[in-house]
Amino acid sequence: MAYSEGYKGFQLAFSPRVAARLLWLAKNPNPRLLALAPLYAMGFVYASRRRKLVSYAILIMVLIFITVAEFLPSPWRALIDAGVVVGLSWGSLSTLWYILRVYQHEIELTEPELPDQG
Repeated sequence: MAYSEGYKGFQLAFSPRVAARLLWLAKNPNPRLLALAPLYAMGFVYASRRRKLVSYAILIMVLIFITVAEFLPSPWRALIDAGVVVGLSWGSLSTLWYILRVYQHEIELTEPELPDQG
């Protein structure tokens, strides 16, 4: 879980995108997006069609995994819970690190995946 959820999921994909989207929002304040900042940062609102689809697909997948994990017997459920704690801790720290890094240098480290302005 540390590798797949923490490193690959958060550190390489989610965290840099959240930081880039928050930097864009700081430079382009919008009252509606500010009110929805957590959903905006995660790519649920004001995002490209692809980003919205991926965000909702991940949300549905996580909900399915949670439902399945509730029915697992001991010790498997405890092992999965421990892995989730490790992955989410890694993810939280990497997200904080990317946000601090982006705000210090005011540069995007990845594409924020905004909708086409065309």
